[in-house]
Amino acid sequence: MSTRSTTMPLRARIPGYGALRAKAATALRGSPLARRVAYAVVGLDREGTQGTPMGFRPGRYFTDVEARHLPVVVIVVIGFEGDATERLAREIESAQMLTGSFRPLFVIDTPHFGPFRSRGFAVERVMRAEELAAANPLDSYGDYLFDRVRSIARDYGASSVVPVPAEAADSMRGLTARLVGAMPA
Repeated sequence: MSTRSTTMPLRARIPGYGALRAKAATALRGSPLARRVAYAVVGLDREGTQGTPMGFRPGRYFTDVEARHLPVVVIVVIGFEGDATERLAREIESAQMLTGSFRPLFVIDTPHFGPFRSRGFAVERVMRAEELAAANPLDSYGDYLFDRVRSIARDYGASSVVPVPAEAADSMRGLTARLVGAMPA
C-alpha cells in the first residue's frame, strides 16, 4: 500500500462518497428520532440554546402534553407573608386558566409551599436575607438572589422572569395577573 493512499482524505478514496453523504444528511435531517438523539447528545434545545429545560407539571388544569410547549415564566415571590401567598397563587392560577399561555414556576423565600403545591405549581426556594447572613455574612443577598434566579431560569428554560414585590400582593388582581402570561418570549 502506498503512502499516498493512506494519507489521502477518506472522501477522495471512496467513489461516490459525496453523493452518499448528501443522501445520508437529507435522511437524517428528516428523521425525528435522529434529531432527538442529536439534541440530546449535543445538549441543545430546539432553539439552539445550551441546556435542556427541565420538565414539570404546569398546574392542575393542564396535562403535561398540553403544556409542554407553553413558555415557562419564573415568578419571584420574595418577602410575602400570610395570606399574601395564597392570594397570589389564586390570582396566577386564574390568569393561567384564562389565558392558557404560560407555565408558572414560583421562586419563594419561605418554607410555605402549600398555596403553590396544592395547585400543582412548581416551586423553588431561595434563602431569606437573614438565612444567608447567618450562613455566610460576607455574601451579598442581591448577588445571591440574582445568581440563583438566573440559574433557575436557565435550568427550566424560562422565557421570562417576573419579580413580584411584597407590596404588590394586593394589586395582583384579575387583569393585572393576566399580564404575566402575556409576556413576550
